[in-house]
Amino acid sequence: MYNLGAIHHVVVDSRHYTFTTLQAMLIGAAVLLEIILRCLALWKSARAQQKGWFIVIVVINSFGIIPLLYLLFANKRPNGGR
Repeated sequence: MYNLGAIHHVVVDSRHYTFTTLQAMLIGAAVLLEIILRCLALWKSARAQQKGWFIVIVVINSFGIIPLLYLLFANKRPNGGR
């Protein structure tokens, strides 16, 4: 099993950051969720030929908020399309 209290050191731009294993796993999960949401929203907006949404999702880094909004509300197709 993982030692969730283990300490990990990360150096970015000469600054030292310290994370526990649990914090590192949560950050990794958040990044993975962002990638999945963004890819899914981009795929669906491209298939639906919604260029405006596609551009907004590509350009704005929203930490998953815009892709999630698109997936929940904007990708509904009229007439029961796929």
